Amino acid sequence: MQSSSPCQAAGPVDTAALTARLVLAAVLFTAALGKLADRSGSRRAVADFGVPAALIGPLAVTLPLVELATALALLPDPTSRWGALSALVLLAAFTAAIAASLARGRRPPCHCFGQMRAAPLDSSMLVRNCLLLGAAAFAAWKG
Repeated sequence: MQSSSPCQAAGPVDTAALTARLVLAAVLFTAALGKLADRSGSRRAVADFGVPAALIGPLAVTLPLVELATALALLPDPTSRWGALSALVLLAAFTAAIAASLARGRRPPCHCFGQMRAAPLDSSMLVRNCLLLGAAAFAAWKG
């Protein structure tokens, strides 16, 4: 009879979930820092997405802070599921906003990563977000 050891190697599913968490954390951390470093550009981007004027300032400040908190929550095991669920909600909202803008024929600069990447919206951003959504769903499922 073999006993289970806490030092056993992680299985492929555990490794994939950890990889998904690390990728999501890196993306969200980079996005948050980019937005915090270019606050005026972030405000413009929020406005360009059609957010009501009264919400532009609060959202431009809150969004990178939520991204940062989500990135940090993804790292330790005890909070990783909550971090993954938060990433899932954020990415779903971003994906919906991108899809809605593209459907209206609007292509404002995404400003997803601050000044590092302020390119006009295009379908590749939807693909990227769908892949990240899949990673977040997998990480939430596997905890």
